[in-house]
Amino acid sequence: MRSPSFLRRTASMLGVLAGLGAAHPGTVHAVTYSAAGTHQCIAEDGTTHSCVATGSLFANCIDATSSLRAEDCCPSSMECSHDSQGRRTNCRGGGNSIGFVMDYCIPEDR
Repeated sequence: MRSPSFLRRTASMLGVLAGLGAAHPGTVHAVTYSAAGTHQCIAEDGTTHSCVATGSLFANCIDATSSLRAEDCCPSSMECSHDSQGRRTNCRGGGNSIGFVMDYCIPEDR
């Protein structure tokens, strides 16, 4: 005979599984996540700036953090605008990511 705690855990798990299939009885839907994180970038000249990496269809927030941290969105070379006479203006240094912060990770509606 099973212990009362085993029966409670089993009943609880069945309730969770039943809830996952509530929209379409007999099916279980995998939850996926959308996420975004900010990289802090540093250029060769020491200037810093930031960029945002985003993604979706992650299995969980741990996977999202790992993937977005590895996706270095810092430009590898300097990016500049040009004025009407062709001179470079508003240059933003390229560089590498020196830090990453997860901004959000939320379940996607399906």
